[in-house]
Amino acid sequence: MISNHPHPKRANANSSFGASATSHGNIWRRGCFWGLGPSGTVFFLCLFVLFLTGGCGGSDSSTSPADVLTDAEWFGFRDGDGQWQEIQTPETQIFRFDDTTTGTYVTNSEGRYSLVALHADASSQQVTLLALQSTVDESPELNISSFLSDDESADLGVTISGIDYGYLANIFVADEETGMSMDGSTMFSFDPGTYDLVVTRSEDYTALPTHLFARHDMELQAEPTGGQSIDVSLDPVDLIQLSDQYTISVDSVHKLDDGEVYLLTANGTMASLGYTSISSGDPKELYYKGLPFAFTSDVDWQEDLYIVELSLEPIEDSTIYYFQGFDMAGNLTVTPPGVFDGTLATDTSTGYLLPGLVANAYAGAIGYTVQYEVSGNGINYVTACYTTKGWLDELSEIEFFMPALHEADGWDTKWSIPESGTMDWEAYVSVQAGSNDVTFANLIEWVLMDTPRVDNGSWFASIANWFGGGSGEPL
Repeated sequence: MISNHPHPKRANANSSFGASATSHGNIWRRGCFWGLGPSGTVFFLCLFVLFLTGGCGGSDSSTSPADVLTDAEWFGFRDGDGQWQEIQTPETQIFRFDDTTTGTYVTNSEGRYSLVALHADASSQQVTLLALQSTVDESPELNISSFLSDDESADLGVTISGIDYGYLANIFVADEETGMSMDGSTMFSFDPGTYDLVVTRSEDYTALPTHLFARHDMELQAEPTGGQSIDVSLDPVDLIQLSDQYTISVDSVHKLDDGEVYLLTANGTMASLGYTSISSGDPKELYYKGLPFAFTSDVDWQEDLYIVELSLEPIEDSTIYYFQGFDMAGNLTVTPPGVFDGTLATDTSTGYLLPGLVANAYAGAIGYTVQYEVSGNGINYVTACYTTKGWLDELSEIEFFMPALHEADGWDTKWSIPESGTMDWEAYVSVQAGSNDVTFANLIEWVLMDTPRVDNGSWFASIANWFGGGSGEPL
């Protein structure tokens, strides 16, 4: 996907925030890729849909921390507009909001609730907090099992033969990709589970792929079984020959920064089939090659589809990320949505370093996000709050602020952003929107897989605006 992992066709530099083709970072990609700490502690922090670094839920405290930050994890829950409660992770690893037997049962008449997860890391002196404000109708439960770090791993070894001089093999498994220009082997390591392997053959680093190999539904078992190995011949006679070149036209007045077309398999492997290159073609077109048959014609391919992914720059310090699904290879025109007028707002009740969002309601909105990063008193705070459309009960204008948690049970004052002694800050506000059949679940897919699984003709987008300031400057 766009700038999220190295791609041989484009040399976009990867940033610590997930990479970008723009100066302020593609800060809106994936939930877990932002370095939320050691892999064993990232688990639930991705679960709230927030494709960002997480951070602190601040307070109005201006007191310097009494000592350095220590390792800690904390969950908080609020029923409607009630008091915040400290809660524990359920043994089932499922937060349920419609079950009377759980500690997160929602009694609010509108089904509104808030949930936060905090991680304090002593080694990096960083506080990371993610918050979800939603309704039972939109998200009756959150299953965090898929986010939990698994101590076991499963290896997949791939050996490629038959790579002719000047040709390239691109190997894709899940969201991992590697390229090989000569015969050899490579190893992938994943959590145990079911995976798909895709290998493409292209003439060089800039050419579209010409042939493809796919193996669906590989069951990778945990060690010490020895993992699984697969041999792939890149001889064209052993591969599927891809179609002639197709064109995707972008119907937008905005600048197209980047674009790519993927085969998205049933088990979440994303294999690049084409891309846009501003320097070598029309700045509003992507070129790709597809499979020579319909997905519905073969049981192994029935749940696969194509995804076009775009990054556009409508105005300075703003980016549109757009995804659209389609199930038949061919020429296509896509029409991304327009700009988002969301701006930062000051929460005067709890201190100016706790930004909120003010905007006109956005057509097709699923929800809105505020994220904020700042350092103060030797601690780095990274925070994000995702608020769904239903929680806002929006009319024509929406407004919300990050949760104030300083009075919650179990809250440590060191987790609160200080009002004084802060360094430079940056913040993003965004809207997540989609066609009528796109829901909260698609946001979860974006977090987990980099790319939401949107059906034929459906679309998903995140439009983000960037803000920043110097030390001590108000919002």
